[in-house]
Amino acid sequence: MLKLKKKLDDAKKISAEIIESAKSDIENIKQKVSASVDADIANLSKNLDEMIKVEISKAKKQVVAEILDELLNSENIKLSQDELVNIVLKRVA
Repeated sequence: MLKLKKKLDDAKKISAEIIESAKSDIENIKQKVSASVDADIANLSKNLDEMIKVEISKAKKQVVAEILDELLNSENIKLSQDELVNIVLKRVA
């Protein structure tokens, strides 16, 4: 009977150690996953910012091209190159 009691106590002690070890492992995994998710979010945010810059640049180029095309193809408007450049710079800014 005493042996069984000792085995039971040992089993309880081992199970408590296993539980504590598992809790520690869970915390470590949580921290690693959280750090990984934070890094992924930062990368996605950076990529989004870069994509926005590229799209803004494309839009500006398109506006400039449309304005130049409109001005160059218009027979009613006679402007010097300096005047055209000033108009385009004002529209893009």
